[in-house]
Amino acid sequence: MYFHNNYSVYPCNPRDNPLTKAFFFFRDRTALSPDKAIKMDRYDWMETGYRSGDPNKFIQLMPFIKEVSGKYYVDAKEFQPWYENKVKMGNKIGITLIIGLIAFVLLIVLLGILEIL
Repeated sequence: MYFHNNYSVYPCNPRDNPLTKAFFFFRDRTALSPDKAIKMDRYDWMETGYRSGDPNKFIQLMPFIKEVSGKYYVDAKEFQPWYENKVKMGNKIGITLIIGLIAFVLLIVLLGILEIL
């Protein structure tokens, strides 16, 4: 994930369509002020798993979304480990699928060789 340094303020409500809005998240919980925010763009937001459905339920399920003075932000202290864990899990699943595919191909080749003999 690319954390870029865009300090212009554009907080939004995730009950709006988050795929067309920008989010900001914070490096730590004590930095809940707009000048310390870092932009989270819509592609990063999509990576959190939000597709469509009830945004209210999604907000409750994601511990890194914080409400400050009626505006919603993403808390980096909670988001970073959550995102890294998700990426690691995705990598494990990908590796498992590749190994399974290789094993399947080898099994087909082995059965073909045994049939020839």
